[in-house]
Parts: sequence; C-alpha cells; structure tokens
Amino acid sequence: MTETSMPPIDAEPQGKWVQRWKESHASLLILFAVIIIVIRLVQITFAPPETTQDNAPAALPLPDQSSAVINAPNQPSDPADFKPLQDGDAAGPAMMKFDEDGTPVLPPGTMVIQVSTSKSSDQGPIRVAIYDSPDAFGSEATPLLNKTLQPVEGFVFWAVELSRLPSTFAIGAYHDLDSNKRLNRALFNKPTEPYGFSNGVYSAPSESSYAEAMLKRPAASQLVKLHVH
Repeated sequence: MTETSMPPIDAEPQGKWVQRWKESHASLLILFAVIIIVIRLVQITFAPPETTQDNAPAALPLPDQSSAVINAPNQPSDPADFKPLQDGDAAGPAMMKFDEDGTPVLPPGTMVIQVSTSKSSDQGPIRVAIYDSPDAFGSEATPLLNKTLQPVEGFVFWAVELSRLPSTFAIGAYHDLDSNKRLNRALFNKPTEPYGFSNGVYSAPSESSYAEAMLKRPAASQLVKLHVH
C-alpha cells in the first residue's frame, strides 16, 4: 500500500506576522493623518472671515463734486482736517460732504465702492476690479474696470459713474501687501493676502460664486461696501 505524503505546512515564524501587522498599522495611521490634514485645509480654504470691519473712520473720504464742505456734527471745521478721496476719476482730491444728520452725501449718478481691509496697518495698495461675466470673474487680466488705491486708515473709496456700469456685475478686491501687482497664493491655490468679493463672497471664482457676488446697476447713487480679509 502506497502512503500519500502530506504537503509541508508553511510554518511562517510568528515574529514575521507581527512585523507585517505593525507595518500595515503604521500605514493606516499615516493615511488617517493625511485625510485629517486635507479636510482641515479644505475647511480653512473655504471658511469665511471671522471678523468683518464695516464701520468707516469718522471722517469718511467720500466724493463731492464741488469744493464746498458741509460740516457734520462733531466733525472738524477746518477743510484741511478732511481726508481726500482716493479717486482716479476725479481731477483732484475731493472733499467729503455731509447732510444735517452726519450722513455722507453721494454725488448724483455715482456708485461709490468702499473697501476696508483687515490689515489696516500694512502698506501696499488695494486693487479693486469690476467684472461683467463669470468668465472674467476673479481674473486680474480681464476686468471691465479696475483701480489701484492707497488705503487711508484701512479704507479706500472709488467713485464710478453709473453710466459706465453694465446692468449686472460683480466687484472683487485684494490688498496687495507686497505691491507685486498680483494676489499671492499658497498651498491649494489659497490666497495669502486679504481679498473679497461683493455680497460678502469669499469662495473661489466660479460661475456659481459670480452669481452670488453679482449686483444690479443701481438706479441712483449708492454706497457699496466690501471687506478684504
């Protein structure tokens, strides 16, 4: 009678299994850490700013079509104490004007864009742009109108005639801290300089974010506020 021999049993040392388990466990920990980091970066990228500066300084550098100045309550009486408007459309510095209750008076047929920055103590201009389509939105090369302004106490003001505006548009701005004429970015294309769009939009430029930031051309003079963070 012929005996059938059994195949040899693969008796792998127990230590090798322990080593393999440790290696796979370490890989899982690394993968888990990478997932956590990616989630956190996405949260930081799309999170809105924690604070919004909405109040302009006591002496608003708003435009005025005449050289006359109407003093508001508790405002300095010397015109030299008023800050000039940073306005490329004006021939020279225009002085602010108030009505009787201290409300700034806007010139007729004008939209004034007020931009405040979270880096009010930093140097560098604030660059403002008006876009008329989703394709152009957020591009520094294709805005309908754009202006570079030097902030005063963290604010800039840009007066734009309503006749120059399309029926719908969006506004974008950023604080060019290092004056290199571009918005600096870091990992995942996240901006590292204060930026923002109209209607408080801070998400990446796209067709949907353009729709969120879109404004209608006002029928009368209007003050539009943006905050870059």
